[in-house]
Amino acid sequence: MTRIACTAVLISTVLLAPLRGQQTRRLGPEDGLLSVTVDGKQGFIDVTGRMVIPPTFDFAWQFSEGRASAWQNGSAGFIDRSGRFVIPPRFEYAKAFHEGLAEVQMAGRWGFVSTDGQLSIQPQFEETRWFSEGRAPVRVDGRWGYVDKAGIVVIPARYRQASLFENGRALVQLENEWVAINRNGERTSRDPADLIPEQRMGKWGFVTPGGEVAVDFRYDAVLSFSEGLAAVQVGDRWGFIDRRGRLVIPAEFEDGWAAPPGGVRGGPPIGSFKEGLAAVYKDGSWRFIDTKGAPLPGRFVKAGAGNYGFRDGIASVCGTKTCGYIDRTGRAIWPWE
Repeated sequence: MTRIACTAVLISTVLLAPLRGQQTRRLGPEDGLLSVTVDGKQGFIDVTGRMVIPPTFDFAWQFSEGRASAWQNGSAGFIDRSGRFVIPPRFEYAKAFHEGLAEVQMAGRWGFVSTDGQLSIQPQFEETRWFSEGRAPVRVDGRWGYVDKAGIVVIPARYRQASLFENGRALVQLENEWVAINRNGERTSRDPADLIPEQRMGKWGFVTPGGEVAVDFRYDAVLSFSEGLAAVQVGDRWGFIDRRGRLVIPAEFEDGWAAPPGGVRGGPPIGSFKEGLAAVYKDGSWRFIDTKGAPLPGRFVKAGAGNYGFRDGIASVCGTKTCGYIDRTGRAIWPWE
């Protein structure tokens, strides 16, 4: 992997991991329902595979906070668990609810709607991301800042990129430097438990927030730690190390760069562990492995929506034609082709 490619992997996987989910559907049976496609229309099943909401929508996101965005006749609104529109389809685009607010687009601008359908924050931003810990990233004139739930810009839009808040911190990019800030926009320290990827002399390792070497610089590429394990590249193969730098799952997996059927190639080359399982690519297909490297049954064209993996015990998997769902044993909840 080239240095440019490796850097791109690190930015998207290490620093912008909270942002990635914004570009893909939420996975997992929130409210006990999962979206499925039948004959080009979307509806919802429960975790046993029983159809609960008939497939009548042009498109639909997964449920979140009792609502799911759904499209009919080119416009998006929100449905409840009965499949009834509780917020009429009047938006150009609509995303999932977080902390009582969902991103919506009108006239090319983004704002936020509440669960009762009221525009809590008028569409005015070039781009938005969802609320976390009372703050949402918003883009103004090409730069990112943060708003509160009243729509007030509480952290000025001066960053090239900005992540969601987690445990009172967010990562933001000041030109070429990434720093942590608190909810007031003040610079703060990173979590002391963080192990941060760093490159020296063409090789990658991990350092502590204080700059001490935690894992020696001997890998061709690395992804961030998740559930105590990090994917590392040795030559042209990937494996996993623990926080002490021990290779606990051999480097035998290939670059995946998963793409849905007919889609654009993208995503990380290998999955990160979520709920004890990670998506890996080998011999021309994706599969899931556990923390010992043992595979689940089944191989897929795309696993876990391009590596995003399991959520609430469910993962999305795709064949060459359609996508479906599996549980943690590899059993199909909804079939795929």
